[in-house]
Amino acid sequence: MMPDQNPAAGKAPAWKEDEEVQRWKADLNACIDRMNENRGRPQIRVRRLVRKTSMQQAVTDPGFILAIAGTVLVLVLGTFTDMLTAFRSKELLENGFHITIIQTAMESDAFTFALPILCALPFTASYMEDIRTGYIKAYLPRTNRRDYMTGKIVACMASGGLALTIGILLMFGLETLLVLPMERAVDSAQVSVQHAAWLLPFLQSLLLIDVSGAFWSLVGMVSAAFTDSKYMAYAAPFIFYYLLVILCERYFKDCYVLYPKEWVRPEHMPFGCWGVVLFVLESSILISGIFVIREEKKL
Repeated sequence: MMPDQNPAAGKAPAWKEDEEVQRWKADLNACIDRMNENRGRPQIRVRRLVRKTSMQQAVTDPGFILAIAGTVLVLVLGTFTDMLTAFRSKELLENGFHITIIQTAMESDAFTFALPILCALPFTASYMEDIRTGYIKAYLPRTNRRDYMTGKIVACMASGGLALTIGILLMFGLETLLVLPMERAVDSAQVSVQHAAWLLPFLQSLLLIDVSGAFWSLVGMVSAAFTDSKYMAYAAPFIFYYLLVILCERYFKDCYVLYPKEWVRPEHMPFGCWGVVLFVLESSILISGIFVIREEKKL
């Protein structure tokens, strides 16, 4: 029997294996320490951190900028004829014309049909991207499932409505700079009354569009999660919007509560603007609850 000429050669693999195990244990202990640190924090602080991170992802995403640009483009096309008429007019325009034309564009069919497409661009696919890329595996140890999904819901709804709001305000500022100098002046005694009469309907329309954008953005994210398809995040809002329009206009004409155009320009809704806001928010809470219950078991 030949003796081993190099006894240390057989121990080298064991030493390397021990070193790898120690390194793995160190990484695991560091991960556990981070988890314990997060669990030791107040829950409110953790939730705020999750929502802040999600909102940062939403507003820095290229889709957010694209949604703002798309909103401005749709409004430019919707006000092009009125703006052309204003520049060709040789007389002073009626006071408040700059608000009237943009509000007309906001309530037009072209903008209401583009709304579910634009609001889906910023953040609706983020949840599916986290699952497909495996990012969620590194995220969940730092928080719990419910806080993670709540942060996604809040960021999705906020970014969908905020992109539309910013686009409208940019277009409003542009039209104010171009059209307001061509309007007639009003008496100083009637300035406050005139401004209230113009701004209140505009602000109500802005609120309704913001709420509708938040709702349809949430519909896109939930549809993508239920179908396990990233592309449904962008397609589902328009599909459901168009389906409800067809059903309400052709078959259920008295069912104005489910008519999406009624949510932007309410004519029959009880309590008007605030009735729409209440109904859409309640629907959003219901959809969010179903989403959280289903996905919490899935993750």
